[in-house]
Amino acid sequence: QPSEKEYCALLRCAVKTRCHVAMERVLSEIAEDILVPSTDTTSAIVSWFESHGAIASDGKSGNGENMDMNAIESQMPPRGEDLPSMGPVTCPIGAKWEISHSCNLDTVTASLSTGCLVGKKLKKVELSDNQWSEMMKMNESIVLEGTVEGHTSKFQGGRKGPKRQLKMQNAIEKRKRSWESFKKYLANRVGPCCIDANANTDVPRRPFDVIIDGANIGYYKQNYGNAPKHVDYEQIDCAVSHFLDQGKSVLMVLHERHFHPKQMPSWAEGIARSWSDRGLLYTTPGGSNDDWFWLHAALWCGRNTLVLTNDEMRDHHFQMLAHRVFLRWKERARIHFTFGELAYDEAKGNERRPLRPTYPDSYSRRIQRLDASSLVVPLAKRGDSNRFLDGSHDADDSAPAEETYLCIHLNTETA
Repeated sequence: QPSEKEYCALLRCAVKTRCHVAMERVLSEIAEDILVPSTDTTSAIVSWFESHGAIASDGKSGNGENMDMNAIESQMPPRGEDLPSMGPVTCPIGAKWEISHSCNLDTVTASLSTGCLVGKKLKKVELSDNQWSEMMKMNESIVLEGTVEGHTSKFQGGRKGPKRQLKMQNAIEKRKRSWESFKKYLANRVGPCCIDANANTDVPRRPFDVIIDGANIGYYKQNYGNAPKHVDYEQIDCAVSHFLDQGKSVLMVLHERHFHPKQMPSWAEGIARSWSDRGLLYTTPGGSNDDWFWLHAALWCGRNTLVLTNDEMRDHHFQMLAHRVFLRWKERARIHFTFGELAYDEAKGNERRPLRPTYPDSYSRRIQRLDASSLVVPLAKRGDSNRFLDGSHDADDSAPAEETYLCIHLNTETA
C-alpha cells in the first residue's frame, strides 16, 4: 500500500503529464485510503482541476501527452472490485471546474452552507459485503494465528508490544475452542452472521443495538492518585443502563479477570450478577484480548450495530492489511463517550455520573462524489486524530476548529 507521500507524488505525475486516467485512478485510491488528506495532497488535487489536463479535448482524454499507465500501475495496489471511481476528472471544452476552499458544513443536516456546492448533502458511505467479510477474516486471523498473513512487523501496533503468537499446541487449541464457543454464542443470541449468504432466511436475526467495551468504560478517568486497581463497575453499569433505558438491546464484553474474587470488590458482586442474570454480559477467557470479541460481535451483528468505546484500536489498525476498510468501519460504528457531573438518580436510588455519548455523524467525512459533477475533499480540523493514512497523526492547533471542505463543481452552463 502506497504512503500518502507516494500518492501525492503520483498525483503530481498525473498533473505533469496531463493523464486523466492516472488522475482518476490515484484519486479513487486516495478516497479509499485517506479519510482526511494532508495539505500537500489537497493542493495536488486542486492543481489537477486547475490544469489543462482537466479539460477534455475529445471528451475522452486530457490535452497534451499521456503518461504510460504501466508505470503508475506498478506503484499502485491491485484495483479492488469494490473501488468506487471518483471520476470523471475532465470536463468538455467550454465548461469549467469551479473550486471553493474551506467551505462550511451544517453537521446536523450534512448540507454544505458555503461555496460552489452550497445546499448539497454529504452521503453516508458504507462498506461493501466483501469489505465486511475481509475485516472479519482478518480479525479471526489475529485471534487464531496472532497475525495477518502478509503483515511483516513483529509488533501489534498501538504500543501494545510484540504480537501474541501462540507456540504451545494446547494453548492454540484452547484459544480455538473458546473462539468457536463465542461464535456459537453469537449464532444463538443474534442469529446468522449478517454477511452469511448461505444463512437460513427462516431463522430470525436479533442483532444487538449496542456493543459495550466494558474495560474501556470501566477504566475511564481511573488514572488518578490512589485509584483502585479494578474497573469502575458502577460506571460500566451506568453505561449499560443508559442504553437499556432507551429500549436498546445491549451486549457488554469484559475479561474474566475482572470477576476474580481478588480483583472484584464484594460490593460489585450484585452489579455483576445483574448483568449475567439479564443476559447482558459476555465474559472473555484468559489469554485473550477482549477487543477481539467486541469487534467480532459488532461485525457479526451488522451495519446498524454501534460500539461504545473511546479505544482508538490502533493495534487492529496496524495489524490489519485492510487499513482503509477498518478506519471507515470505525468512523461509522463507534460511539465516543464522556461522563457528566455526579447527580442523584431517582430511578436507581443512588448518585451516578450520567453517560454523555457522541454518536457517529449521519454522513461520512471523507473524499466523496455527491453526484456526477460534484466532488468534496475534507480538510483537517483541530482535534483530528487517527484519521490520517499513518493512523496516528494528530491535527495541530493551526487547523480550524470547525469542519470544512474543499468543494469542486463541474459547471457546464458556460459550455
